[in-house]
Parts: sequence; C-alpha cells; structure tokens
Amino acid sequence: MGLLDGGMKKIIGDALPFLFYDFTIIRSTTTAPTNPWENPTVTEAQYPCKAIITQFKYHEIDGEKIKAEDHKIVFLADSVSISPAVDDQVQRVGDTRRYLIVSPVRKDPAGATFTAQVR
Repeated sequence: MGLLDGGMKKIIGDALPFLFYDFTIIRSTTTAPTNPWENPTVTEAQYPCKAIITQFKYHEIDGEKIKAEDHKIVFLADSVSISPAVDDQVQRVGDTRRYLIVSPVRKDPAGATFTAQVR
C-alpha cells in the first residue's frame, strides 16, 4: 500500500487524534408525504467524527464566497464513516451551536483530511 493509497490517512489518523475534538456530522433527509395534505418527514442521521475548527485567514475572505463569519472545519478522514457534503450540519460534542457546510468539501491528496467551509 502506497502513501497516497490510504497509507498516509492511517499514519495521520494514528499520530494526531489528540489534536482533534469530537464532532458530529448531521445529515438531514426529507421524505415526501404519502398524503398530499401532510407535511414531509425530516429525519436526521448523526455520524461521529474527529475535527478541528478554525477561522479563515484575512486574505482568504472576499465578502462573497467566504464571509468574515465563516469558519473552516478540518475533519480527520480516518474518523468519518461518510464523506461530509454541502448542507450537512456539524456540531461539536457538548456544544449547542450547529455549523452548516456551505461549499463543496475538499479532500487532501493523501486522503487524510476533509476541509469544509461552514457558517
């Protein structure tokens, strides 16, 4: 197994778990009602993961795509069972605030982390 075939993902996952906090990825799915007079049903599935949250650097903020109140979340790929996606919500364990993923999630070339822009 080469480093870019998942070897680096395992190395980083084994070496750095103490730097990452416990988070939960929350994915909502909407099911259409069987009766047109009823409301659709929304269900939330929760997926535990390890992540860190940080702010964007000043030169990255443009006021349109990346706003001053946006944050960057880096997920440890070895800790997630799903790939984070746009419209997923992220919540730190023990916190009430939820962050919404607002742009496509990027995976680093080694496959060790996912990076998401959240509001």
